[in-house]
Amino acid sequence: MAQAGTVNPNIITLKTGTDFSSSKYCCVSLASDNELDLAATDTINALGVLTDDVADGSSTSKGVSVAIGGVCKVTAGAAIVAGAAVMVTTGGKVITATTGKHLIGIVLETAAADGDIVSMVIRNSTLA
Repeated sequence: MAQAGTVNPNIITLKTGTDFSSSKYCCVSLASDNELDLAATDTINALGVLTDDVADGSSTSKGVSVAIGGVCKVTAGAAIVAGAAVMVTTGGKVITATTGKHLIGIVLETAAADGDIVSMVIRNSTLA
């Protein structure tokens, strides 16, 4: 297994009013209210990966860190082979990408199952 971890990620801080409990290393998108939501479908162009474990649970906006470039950890939504391009699925997790979908990155480690944490190079684009 690769030991990439988090290497020189580009980190930004954005606000959320959402309870992101248990969402560390999940993909997020920017909602119309200018706050973060979990990126939950392959049709959303995910902004990046949540690097904080946040338990807000209130209506008060809270700043959280989001990796938008570089290498970071991410949560797999299924088994994924190292080197695979990935897209977002339910719960902000990643799965192997399919043609015509928005990519969030390329995984550097193999994920054996849903919930595995693996290293990924963030690379937002669309798979042709």
